[in-house]
Amino acid sequence: MKIIVCVKQVLDTAAKIRIKDNRVDEDGIPRILNPYDEYAVEEALIVRDKFPGSEITLITLGPESSRDALKTGLAMGADKAIHLKDPLFDKLDNKGVACLLAQAIRTLSFDLILCGRQAVDDDMAGVGPGLAILLKIPFVSVVTQLRLSSVAEAQGVVA
Repeated sequence: MKIIVCVKQVLDTAAKIRIKDNRVDEDGIPRILNPYDEYAVEEALIVRDKFPGSEITLITLGPESSRDALKTGLAMGADKAIHLKDPLFDKLDNKGVACLLAQAIRTLSFDLILCGRQAVDDDMAGVGPGLAILLKIPFVSVVTQLRLSSVAEAQGVVA
C-alpha cells in the first residue's frame, strides 16, 4: 500500500508568543510538526505494520525550515519525504496549498492519503477537503479510528 501523509510545520504550541504590530512575532519561536499531522503519521505507521510492503511518503509545502517537519516524520518511521518549496508559496491560502499538493500528488502512486484534522496555526481545516476535491477522491474528516482490511479479509479470506 502506498500511503501519502501531508504534513505542515507550525509554531510550537507550547511556546510563549509575542505580539508585534498586531501580529504574532514569529522570531525565535521554535517550530514543530503540526500535532494533528503527527497523529496522521502515527496512523500511517500502524497501517504500514498491518500491510507489509507498504510505503509512507511525507509531503510538505513551505520554506526551508519546513524540512524539520519532514525530518520529524522520517524519524518517526516514514520512508520518504517530498518538500515543495519556492518563495512564491510563502503567502498561499489553503486553496493554493491544496492545488500545489494535488499537482505533486498526481505524479505519485497512492492508495491512501492522510492529513491531520487541521493545522494549529490557522485552524482552517481546508487543505484536506480541498485536496480530495481536486484529486476527485473520497474524503472523510475528523477520523478518530481507522480500520482497514485487505481485499482477502473483505472477501472473508483470512490467511
